[in-house]
Amino acid sequence: MSDNVDPAALVAAQLAAAGITPSAAEVATMVAATPARLAAIDALYAVPGARYEEPCLVFSAVTPA
Repeated sequence: MSDNVDPAALVAAQLAAAGITPSAAEVATMVAATPARLAAIDALYAVPGARYEEPCLVFSAVTPA
């Protein structure tokens, strides 16, 4: 998903949507960190062997009949 994303355009769009205007240095830091952040997000969906399984224990308040 994140292979063809322009980090500068993505950061600009997210900042515009949030309605905030950080300094140029802060924007540069966000742009530089974007590829690693996107890769980490992609990694959350790349768990081998668990695509259709529950990722952890699930609590159910319903008692078995």
